[in-house]
Parts: sequence; structure tokens; C-alpha cells
Amino acid sequence: MSPKKKKMKITDGIQSPASVKRPNESDGASSKRSKSAKNPDDDIQAKKRKNFVTACEQVSYKAYFDHRSRLLLLYLPPCMKISVCKHQDSKTLVKEMSSEAEELFLTDTRTNVWCEALEVCKICITPNQYLSAKVLKEIVEIILNAHEDEYAGHSVSYLIDKCQQILMQNFSTHPPCLTKTLKKCYNNFLTSPLDNREKTFTNRTNFGHDKGIVKYCMNRLEYEISAESKDESIVDKLENIPEEMKQSVKGLHWQKEKFEIFECHTRTERIDRLMVVLDSIIELLQYTSNLGNQIMRSNKPLMAYVLWSTNILYTGAVNSNCRQILRLFVYVVHLKYPEAYITTMTNCHKNP
Repeated sequence: MSPKKKKMKITDGIQSPASVKRPNESDGASSKRSKSAKNPDDDIQAKKRKNFVTACEQVSYKAYFDHRSRLLLLYLPPCMKISVCKHQDSKTLVKEMSSEAEELFLTDTRTNVWCEALEVCKICITPNQYLSAKVLKEIVEIILNAHEDEYAGHSVSYLIDKCQQILMQNFSTHPPCLTKTLKKCYNNFLTSPLDNREKTFTNRTNFGHDKGIVKYCMNRLEYEISAESKDESIVDKLENIPEEMKQSVKGLHWQKEKFEIFECHTRTERIDRLMVVLDSIIELLQYTSNLGNQIMRSNKPLMAYVLWSTNILYTGAVNSNCRQILRLFVYVVHLKYPEAYITTMTNCHKNP
């Protein structure tokens, strides 16, 4: 018997066009054709995204190379306004102040004519001339040691502000760049020994004055905020004035020479003076870290010579100087010193 044939099942209704496919057509091919049809809205969105990315790149580029705003500088140092640092341009002669001007400044400071001495500094700071390390250190000495003088015609606070302005003017006009002579000047300013002031009753020899301004100020500050220091003057004038020097014109000059020192301030004033000096020094060191790393690409910033002077090869390692900065920062915050002090120590803490 022959096998039975299957009857074809006939469904009612008409098949939809979507269900009817060509023999060789697959699902993938149909989806590709649907994607190939461009949507005008998608094109607009893509162009908007591209324009947004381009705008972000331009804004970021402009902000990054705006060194003055990004690095919080009062103004961009003149030596960086040209493609090559002017200190390295052989055609531009940038030199230290003359020895005659330096001697004139020192003569004025020896006679306590400080405002006139600072005017000499102001005149000597030009695009082609900077202050010597000796003069810079003497300006710091004025900040630390100056006392009120009713015959001077100005207050001590005015004098200290003027000292800071002169230092800032010199640092910003001639930041420590790759030029060896300029870097050497600032290195000597920060690390060479301070004058021991033998003719006075100072005790600075107990605080590492021979290791430079930075180390001396940190040692001194750590002592002043400790319980060991006294609120009043460290040096007792009555005990140290000879009888013949108490009531005479000669005695007045003698007392001014012996007692116009840092140790004769109150503790509050001593701490304030140290903070002023540290604030100015940090401004200089920030130039080296910011401009040096961001613009000049210096691999040996000035800070390395200050904090890692014993072994510059270990720059960046936590040494005794770094630990001391951290201690001072913690003390200032814990003892609730003024916000300005905390800001100074915060900047000092960030730099290392």
C-alpha cells in the first residue's frame, strides 16, 4: 500500500507583509537596513556633544596656562612673560644690586633709619637687578627685632608691612628660576648663618641660628608656643643695665643697642614676628614649587636645599625638618591660634 499523503493545513486570513520574507533574507539584514536610516535629531545631538568637548578643551587649556590665576600669583613674574626666561637670555643682563647700594642700605640699618633703608631697596629692585642675600637677611632682621620708636614718625606695624612688600616685590620680580646666580642668592639667604649679634643680649645661638633663617624660625616658633617660654620679655632689662648706663645720653644709646632685639618682645609679639617671616619665606618657596614644577621644570627646587640640605638626593623623604613642620602645624591648630597663623602653617605643611 502506498503511504498516505499529508493534507496541507490552510489557515484563515491573510498573512501580514512583515511575516513574508524573501528566501535568502535573514533577521540581521533587516535590522541593518533599519539602522542605516539616519535620524536628523541624532546628528544634532552628536554635533552638540562634539562642540561641548571642544569648548571644554579650550577652557581647560586657557585656565591651565593662566599661571597667574591658577598659582594665585599677584602677577606673573616678568621673566616668564616671554618664551624664554629672561634670566637665561644672554642679551639681557640681570645682576645683583651694586655693592655701593648695599653699603648704603646697611649704613641706614645700623643707625636704625629703617624706612630710608627700605627705600633704597625699593629703588634697587628693577627688571634687571635684584637684592643681595645680605640685604634680604637684614630685612628679616628688621622684622624680627624692630621696636616702637616715638621719634621715628611711623609705627612698627607700618615698618613690618613695608618689609614684607619689599620682599614680595623682589621675589615676584625675580623668582628663583634655573639661573645659578639667582638660585645661589636665595639659597644663601635662606640657609647661610644669621648674624649672632654678639653686642646684644640675644640668645639666638640656642636655636640653630647657624643653620639659616628657616631652621631658626621653626626652632624658635616651636619653643615660643611651648610651656617653657615666658609671656613677658625673655631678657630682664633692669638686671642687665649697669648703674652708670641708667640715666645718661650714653646709656640710652647703649640700651638701644643692647635691648632692641627679638627677645625683648612679649611672647605674643615674638610669635607674630616669626609668623610674618615664615609667611614671606613660604611665598618664596611657593614660587619654586609652583613655577619651578609647572613652568620651569626644575628638578632641584630651592625647597630641596632648604629642607633636605644634608642630603639633597633624598628630596621628598620625611626627615626631621618635615616632622617639625607637621608638629608646628598640629600645635597651632590644637592651641587655636589665629586663622592667619593656621593659614601660614597650612601653606608650609603643603609645600613639602
